[in-house]
Amino acid sequence: MSYTSSVLEWLGRYVGLLVFGILFVTALLIRTTMMTGYFEWAEISSVPWYVYVSGGIILLLTLLWPKLLKNYTTKQIFTFFTICFVSFGLVLIFLTSFAGRDDAGTVFRGAVQFNAGNFSLIKPGAYFYRYPHQLGMLSFERLILYLIPLPVISVFYVLNLAMVIGMNYATWKITEVLFNRAHISRLAVIMSFGFLPLVFNIMFAYGLMYGLFFSSFAILFFLRYLRHGKARNAIVSVIMLTLAYWVRSNNIILILALTGILILLILREKRYTYLLLILAFFAFPMTMHKATTSYYEITTHQKISGTPQIAWLAMGLQDEPDSKRMPGWYTGYVRKIYTKKKGNIDKIEKSANHLFDKRVQYFLEHPDEASWFFSTKFISSWTEGSFQSIWNGPSKDKYQPLWNRFATSIYHDGTLHLFFVTYMQGYLLVLYLGGVFYYAFAYKRMGDGATLGLYAFLYLFGGILFHLISETKSQYTLPYIYLQLPMIAAGYSHMSQKLSRFLKAMKKSS
Repeated sequence: MSYTSSVLEWLGRYVGLLVFGILFVTALLIRTTMMTGYFEWAEISSVPWYVYVSGGIILLLTLLWPKLLKNYTTKQIFTFFTICFVSFGLVLIFLTSFAGRDDAGTVFRGAVQFNAGNFSLIKPGAYFYRYPHQLGMLSFERLILYLIPLPVISVFYVLNLAMVIGMNYATWKITEVLFNRAHISRLAVIMSFGFLPLVFNIMFAYGLMYGLFFSSFAILFFLRYLRHGKARNAIVSVIMLTLAYWVRSNNIILILALTGILILLILREKRYTYLLLILAFFAFPMTMHKATTSYYEITTHQKISGTPQIAWLAMGLQDEPDSKRMPGWYTGYVRKIYTKKKGNIDKIEKSANHLFDKRVQYFLEHPDEASWFFSTKFISSWTEGSFQSIWNGPSKDKYQPLWNRFATSIYHDGTLHLFFVTYMQGYLLVLYLGGVFYYAFAYKRMGDGATLGLYAFLYLFGGILFHLISETKSQYTLPYIYLQLPMIAAGYSHMSQKLSRFLKAMKKSS
């Protein structure tokens, strides 16, 4: 092992410990809550006592699961929770609204219209003309509607449910490849099904869920390639990563994280053939993205430039005191500036650059304001335990009316809403604490699995940096946390073993 790779691994471990320590302490003291029925109204407050009770119960169960379920195989546990998840998911789908809204609704409507030969949503000034980064997700939904010709958005709700099961399966297998210990795999399966924002997000037909599904399998086959070789594993990983980027361009951060692992291995093992995989990780997703845009340009006989990316960065530095949205969250700036400049890309880019530079200069001159802005942006992004999953569903009665008490109780601030939000907030504390346990106590005992598992930390760290600068929302942070589950499970498995030995010692001494 080279000196450079050793230093990088050491940094990965201790910076990982620092990051999870900050996340845990922050979420232990402060929480962010989404107000349902409103346009992303979030509130920051102290953590109420019942969240600590919820977190304490979940923590106790997490430590006891290995002992309670030791007589069951991982497959049996996965099957049982799959049945539970599918049952609850189908209830959500068929007892709530079949209407979409906001961006998810527009993309679905575009898929239906485009398949029917109506390209009005990509005319100059229309949605897809302004936001061509959505064309990959649009094309994916078009493909699904070709295969399942039912023009109802619930098709994608059911697809999301299947994808959630797939993600949890991938998490199980990723844990096996990394650590090859049955007790850790069992706990990873349990914790993946305990991550309820996934089941609520089945009502969110958008790139977040599709991208996380493809990302999970990209990681699985990436790790299988590193462990066992075989070109087909590398090929499937590249395909899955290409699809992940196709439906959600933010997955460039995952591409960079996996590239980081390959660079680390090149430094350690001198295997320069990994450079070919790095090249494929960038070449195929970028080519797919470019080919998709070119297809629609040829089809509609126009150049599709889209709103410049600097506009999102500028929006990510905005704060509107009169708005209920948190600093750095979506403000509508990208839409407003497009309208104000009448679609003139050069003028939009110039104006956005000016605003970005102006905000940076302001923060440099007012460090106290900068500290408040970025700390509030960080807190609102990473301390909201539901990850907007309930809000993403039919929580706006005007757009997605509900007709039964069960759905209303979940989505309109009823008793079930309070129960699930409290559970998810407590679960977030348990996840962050598990990250601390892993990097503090379990990391050095995981051998090569710890090194390969650094992709998850690199992905998380990249996500934190990216959303500090660019537009943020708590829903955006979900993939970064979910993909930590194998490592979090390893952390808790280690602590569970220590607890078991402690209890045995206490029993003997008594």
